[in-house]
Amino acid sequence: MAKNTEQQKLSEEIEAVENERELFLQKFVEFKQNLPEHSLMKQIDQWENDSINKIRQAAEECRREAIISLKKSFRRIDYQFAGITEQLKQIHNTQKCDELKQRLIELTEELNQPKYILIEENPTLFINKINLIDRSNTRWKEFGIDITAGNQLMNRSSILIDDQTIYIVDSDNDRIVKWRSNECPCETVAGGNGKGKEMNQLNSPRDMILDKEKNCFIISDYGNKRIVQWFRDKEQAERVIIAKIQCSGLALDRDGFLYTADDEKHEVRKWQIGDGNGKLVAGVNGRGSNLNQLNHPSSIFVDRDGSVYISDCANHRVMKWLKGARQGIIIAGGNGEGNSLKQLSGPQGILLDQLNQIYVVDHGNNRVMRWIEGAKKGSIVAGGNGYGHELNQLFYPTGLSFDHQGNLYVVDSVNNRIQKFEIDSN
Repeated sequence: MAKNTEQQKLSEEIEAVENERELFLQKFVEFKQNLPEHSLMKQIDQWENDSINKIRQAAEECRREAIISLKKSFRRIDYQFAGITEQLKQIHNTQKCDELKQRLIELTEELNQPKYILIEENPTLFINKINLIDRSNTRWKEFGIDITAGNQLMNRSSILIDDQTIYIVDSDNDRIVKWRSNECPCETVAGGNGKGKEMNQLNSPRDMILDKEKNCFIISDYGNKRIVQWFRDKEQAERVIIAKIQCSGLALDRDGFLYTADDEKHEVRKWQIGDGNGKLVAGVNGRGSNLNQLNHPSSIFVDRDGSVYISDCANHRVMKWLKGARQGIIIAGGNGEGNSLKQLSGPQGILLDQLNQIYVVDHGNNRVMRWIEGAKKGSIVAGGNGYGHELNQLFYPTGLSFDHQGNLYVVDSVNNRIQKFEIDSN
């Protein structure tokens, strides 16, 4: 009897398992036939909807920011257009006509593609996050970092950044030094053999550029009134490429032509290396304050179109000379010496960023200024807190440069340091 009971219990359990198997099979078939209804698919659908909503929110926010930035851009264009209209009434030569035509072309291009505004996409795992970037609003942290502390450098005059390497014109030590992050001391790459006029010596160098094509440094050997060439591989001897010139600033254009700012003759010339004459491109009739004159030009920059930007130091202004022009255009300062946002005091180092915003070392005001071409005034991007040795102060700065991340480096001359101002992302 007990055996029959046990047998019956086993049969019941087998039947129950069989029923469960049938139910599972039924569900399995249903799942295979209805994959879109699977819970994983629903999770993906939910992620998709959430992502779309976030994208729509980001796009709408970006549109609002774009409207604000475009209105600001249009005000700037309107101001420049008014200037063109006024100048049109006073035209006296065909060169001025060509200049105004070019400016109208540039303004037309800016209507479709503003100079200072761009859309940046940041790749993520699945989607590109879109941001509106208004570069005219880029800010740097107020307090800098002394990146050359511990190096014996004196009265540095200019700086050049190539990838992760910083080249510094160490003027009072009559040398050019190379410095990399976290390395101490700096390495001398030119000069460093005492003050003198021998070919292995420099005398108060002012500026330096790197000619990568020829793998050499071109140095304004100011105290020796010459421009010299030093080869990085040391396989060729140093040589003088331009003699009898009091050069305070250098630039190299995309075609390999060398530009020199002569603060004794108050002019800028363009040279083909090996040519003994050079072509006058800015400054005529000697020292003066007219639009065709310069007064101690200190630093120069050449853009991709061949226009030359000049720190016209003693005229307290920055000038732009279009390629082939007979006179310049004031694009910063020009309102007498002073410390208002409309004025400069002995401007020196100068750079343009990719959006053609002008950055100038306002030497006498112990600050770095940014000017947007056509604007009535500039803005302070570093310093401006009086002269001193605190990390938010500068003391007669002379040069500047940017790294690939957009961090700003300033030659803080009297403080014998290089200040790094990082981008403020807040």
